[in-house]
Amino acid sequence: MKKKCCAYCGNEFGNQYQRTAEHIFPQSLLGLYPEQDISFTPEKVFKDNSGLTIADVCNKCNNGPLSILDDYGYNLIRQQFFEEISYDLKDVPIEKEIDYDTFAKWIIKISYNYLRSRKKECEFIKKYIPSILEGGNVPDGFSMFLGLHINTTPLPEKCYEFKPLAIIEDPKLFGTSLGISVHFNLPIDLNSITIQCAYEKLLIRFGNLVVYVVFWDDENVTLKEAYIKTIIKNFPMKKIERERYKYKLRRITASTNLSLGYWHILSKSALKQDDMMVESTMHGRGILETRKKFESGRSETDWKKSQLLVESTMFPNNKKVQSEYEKIFGKQEN
Repeated sequence: MKKKCCAYCGNEFGNQYQRTAEHIFPQSLLGLYPEQDISFTPEKVFKDNSGLTIADVCNKCNNGPLSILDDYGYNLIRQQFFEEISYDLKDVPIEKEIDYDTFAKWIIKISYNYLRSRKKECEFIKKYIPSILEGGNVPDGFSMFLGLHINTTPLPEKCYEFKPLAIIEDPKLFGTSLGISVHFNLPIDLNSITIQCAYEKLLIRFGNLVVYVVFWDDENVTLKEAYIKTIIKNFPMKKIERERYKYKLRRITASTNLSLGYWHILSKSALKQDDMMVESTMHGRGILETRKKFESGRSETDWKKSQLLVESTMFPNNKKVQSEYEKIFGKQEN
């Protein structure tokens, strides 16, 4: 029988190395967003859980170096990426401070946990584990591109499928907005970029921070460098580098990221197309003006009712949801 060992240090579970549940998203971050009590995976939707976990990490790693990284990540998001960024700043670069190596280790840890939870091959990540456990610089072999999440629609974000903490596998890079493609009956993947020399590509959202991380297959260095140059030139994301701490980040969000999620990232020109499509529906009214007027006509009770109507359909067997529904709307008829 194969021994059960910690996915980080490799020690067999037992005695001083007790098996623990490691969160995909740190529990401290889940506390920042109590309204997101629904977790999404490609196959399932969970309600009333305490976040997705994977039970293959020992207490020494979980409560030691991994906890230190989670503390850094929590403070980074709470201090710099928690408060909503106004629509007025959608075209303004906003300066942020990030410690490259600590941030990189945190992103690698989350990626590693997520990929294991999905039972995906992640042997390529193991070369980074010694730096996570023992300190020192993170080895090369991956890139991180950052952008800001800003609501560019005339509706509050709570009107959509609110997911301030999310991981998306293999997000698409589009050079044409989805609105333009649909309007002119064009292929969705027209003018798109497909990265072919990477083990994995993930998009991770932490509140108002969006991270696009690529784990490269370094067998084709020339092609890798060409992709990096293309992303930097055409997309509003900022590649972060070692020995640099301050970055002027820009909005990466399109209206379709609010309504459909971050399975796609638009280029700089495609974002302008998306803005034009949104503005064309406003008939001269302002985005913020429309949003404020919409919000002023709805009380917190109205928002709760709307949420319960959706969740009662999503989770018909969830006793807590159905109990809250009955308190407000009365018992449902069979």
